Amino acid sequence: MARRAQVEQKASRPGFYLKWGSSKVFWSGRSARAHGISGQLEHDDTSSYGPETVHISGVGECEGGSFHCDLRYYVNDYGQDGNMLQKGADVTLFTGERVAGAWKIKDCPGSVSGNGNWWHVMTLDAKTNKLKWSCDMGASTSDLP
Repeated sequence: MARRAQVEQKASRPGFYLKWGSSKVFWSGRSARAHGISGQLEHDDTSSYGPETVHISGVGECEGGSFHCDLRYYVNDYGQDGNMLQKGADVTLFTGERVAGAWKIKDCPGSVSGNGNWWHVMTLDAKTNKLKWSCDMGASTSDLP
C-alpha cells in the first residue's frame, strides 16, 4: 500500500522529515529504503512555503517491531524562526486519491518542540497500516529527528 503526505506552511520554508528505524527522508536524503518500506521526497519546495510531498510505499508490509515500523512524520521550520505554531502549517495524508487524515498545527500545540521549529504530526504503524498516534491526541513523546 502506498501513502502520500503533503505539508503546507506559512512560516519560512517547510521541511518534511519522515523517520523509521535508522532511516529518514528529508531535504538532504531524498529517499530511503529499509524493512520493506520505501520513502521518497517527491517535491522539495526550496523557494516558498510548500507544498512539499513525500511518498511512502510498502505500508502494511514492514518487517520488524515498532522501532523499525513506526513511520514518524515531522515538519521542520527550515528558516528556524521559532514561530511555526503562530504562522501555521497543515499536513494532509493520502491513500491513493482519498484523504486519510488532515492536521493543522494550531490544533496541536503539545506536539511542537520547545524552540518552535519542529512539529511531530503523526506516527503510522507501517506493519498494520494503522494510525498509531496523531498530534491531536496529545503531546508527543517521540524524540525529534
